[in-house]
Amino acid sequence: MSELFQHQRRALEFMKGKPGVLITAGLGTGKTRIVLEEAKALRRPLLVVCPKSVIPVWLSEQKKWDKEGLIPKLTVINYERVWRTPLKVSRDTILVADEAHKLKDRRTKQSRAMRLLAKQVEIRRALTATPAPNGIQDLWAIYDFVQPGLLGPWRRFAEEHLVFHPVFPSKVVAARNVAKLRSTVAGCTFHVSQEEVLQLPPETTIERTFELSGGARVVYERMERDLYAELDDSTVTAPNSMVKILRLAEITGGFVHNDDGTVSDVHRDKLNLLGDILDELGNEPVVICCRFKAEIKAVASLLRSIGKTYVILDGDTPLSLRGAVVENFQRGAVDVFLMQIQTGSLGISLTRSQYMIFYSVGFSFGDYEQARGRIRRHGQNRPQFYIHLIAENTIDEYIMHALNRKQGVHEAIQSWWRREKLEGS
Repeated sequence: MSELFQHQRRALEFMKGKPGVLITAGLGTGKTRIVLEEAKALRRPLLVVCPKSVIPVWLSEQKKWDKEGLIPKLTVINYERVWRTPLKVSRDTILVADEAHKLKDRRTKQSRAMRLLAKQVEIRRALTATPAPNGIQDLWAIYDFVQPGLLGPWRRFAEEHLVFHPVFPSKVVAARNVAKLRSTVAGCTFHVSQEEVLQLPPETTIERTFELSGGARVVYERMERDLYAELDDSTVTAPNSMVKILRLAEITGGFVHNDDGTVSDVHRDKLNLLGDILDELGNEPVVICCRFKAEIKAVASLLRSIGKTYVILDGDTPLSLRGAVVENFQRGAVDVFLMQIQTGSLGISLTRSQYMIFYSVGFSFGDYEQARGRIRRHGQNRPQFYIHLIAENTIDEYIMHALNRKQGVHEAIQSWWRREKLEGS
């Protein structure tokens, strides 16, 4: 088992004997392992509530870090289930709100349900990189989960710490008595500083998985059967199989090419996962890589819907404008740099971001390595995180298998599937 990082050891020491703790730390800093290690040490069951897309993360992390089976029981559910199905939990359960900023609006059903559930248990843990994305008004509901009653009733908290617009009384325009608020929550808040994060490995690759929904799975498996049939034919040509492999990759991204040349949407599963991750990252600048133009268009639409500003660098971007596109991102004029991996993999520096999300990748290991290098360049002084969005039991997994071995994707997939076919016969 790998050693805990210094900030993880400090967090575990800080949490000892505390009924409620909020851990604020960025994506990839090991918040999940901190909670798992605590549950192992205390031999207590864990109930984790998180966005649906994060459920596989907890299950895979438990397999990695609790091989001894010291955690009596791990239950992972999404926030919607909490309010739709009232839960009864034992007092000794450790209740975890992952991506706890989801509780920030005190009026939502999930926030109310989680705060009620918090009163049933002895130990509560909240994890987030962005505890107050809109301002300190977001903190009341989160801390009312972590330590019920700590900040008093909402009305008293608002009168003491918030300044409202004179014309629009529900709009918060300023905060006050911030030092007092910090002092009140200090005893139940553990923050990972940038200096401690710098002790992490310089590069971390994260795989976030999801399941294809029913209709999309049917479309995918039909195309996959066609490809298997072609690979079973000794006369198949590489270009023909390449087309079908590309089509499979398109389907995992949410699209399918029709016979008339048009492109249709078949699911939003990967887009929904991307939205959850962007929510986790809060205001951090992000680079998003896509292979297909349909994906770029869909991601751009998602960014607009969640209020993220962006620039696009793809094959349609004129050479005369590409420098300005990069400059706008680097100087902080926009939140997201959205690039087609074949176009943006060379000669540009995107070191403003430490996060690169691969919505999809190309079939060239060289292009992939070059794309990663856009945020791993001179001027980057923070660890880099590379996040892959992967549809389970699909070509996405084959592609990652090939890239991890520094292989050409097309040839690796063909040989792997041929081998599976022989072994399965």
